[in-house]
Amino acid sequence: MYKKMLIPLDRSELAEAVIPYATEIAARLDIELILLHVVYEWDNYRASNYKPYLDRVAERLLNQSHYARRHAGVKAVNVAAPVQRILIVGNPAEEILHYTEQNDIDLLLMATHGRSGISRWALGSVADKVLRRSNVPVWLVRT
Repeated sequence: MYKKMLIPLDRSELAEAVIPYATEIAARLDIELILLHVVYEWDNYRASNYKPYLDRVAERLLNQSHYARRHAGVKAVNVAAPVQRILIVGNPAEEILHYTEQNDIDLLLMATHGRSGISRWALGSVADKVLRRSNVPVWLVRT
């Protein structure tokens, strides 16, 4: 049984496509949800701007999971813990993998932007890098 689920976000609507999945999982399982946003080093000066974003997403996720739990008739075993919000500076793929290993994450839930061909090669794919190197299950949601 999963205990901790990491949800990497990048402030895009595409990345937030995972929210309905996270909502259902949180509604049905006793699982700790952790929202992670990695700020590139060159964008570090704006890192404090990302905290309100994570707060809004966490609040939305909690509200939706409480509603889904009531709607599904699932009784809470424990009172839902607040959604953790983590902000890290560095390379997104590397920091996601490092956080996963250091914090006993059981499941990664993340969106893939669905790039292919030359754009994927030129820009790289965080989801692809994480999927190939992760030691825990990765659930990718294609947007």
